[in-house]
Amino acid sequence: VTRARRNGDRRTSMVRLTEEGSKAFAVIAAAHESWIGELLGDVSEDEARRLTGMLNSFRSNWEGRE
Repeated sequence: VTRARRNGDRRTSMVRLTEEGSKAFAVIAAAHESWIGELLGDVSEDEARRLTGMLNSFRSNWEGRE
């Protein structure tokens, strides 16, 4: 991770992944995508739509609490 000050605002920083971090993230993201594919492999399209709707509702409810 690299950090740099934002122009004009000393309270904030820009955070970016280094090239090495980007490569590591790509490996982890691919493994995660594969795991999700295995987890949901037998789920029908209708079930996936319902699950997506429920997860979106949970997220909306959670964001409303903050």
